[in-house]
Amino acid sequence: MFAPQRRLPPGNVPASAEINAVPRGVRKNGGQRPPLRALIPPFHVRVAERDGLRVVEVEGEIDILTAPRLAVALGDHDGRAEALVLGLAKVPFVSSSGLRLIVASHRGLSRRRGLALAGVQSNVAHVLEIVGLASALLMAADVPAAIRLLAERDD
Repeated sequence: MFAPQRRLPPGNVPASAEINAVPRGVRKNGGQRPPLRALIPPFHVRVAERDGLRVVEVEGEIDILTAPRLAVALGDHDGRAEALVLGLAKVPFVSSSGLRLIVASHRGLSRRRGLALAGVQSNVAHVLEIVGLASALLMAADVPAAIRLLAERDD
């Protein structure tokens, strides 16, 4: 798998010895290592608010690293949001940290117009089904449909 660049003498290797290895088949580009891909996938949150409706659209995985950023976007610090649409069309994975945020938002808005999820991908929908949230949450195909769904609850 990896081909060492230099051989070390047999026997005990000192702890400070460096072993430089490159994957087989990778050519050395003037002594530079091959570029590494980002370890943390990109994560973006967009928030729009109008007439008591907050729309939070998420792009990327919701996990323990990204949940704090989402929590800030979902937080209703001034108490003005009557309803929330959480757009998940570009979210391929939700961990328990993300589920906790969804449940907290659902509970916080239960006495108002509520929470609706929009564009839930199949992997996320499967997790919601497993933990029993799929039947408790409003879900729509996209953000405009979720807004209409919440508006119907108002009538």
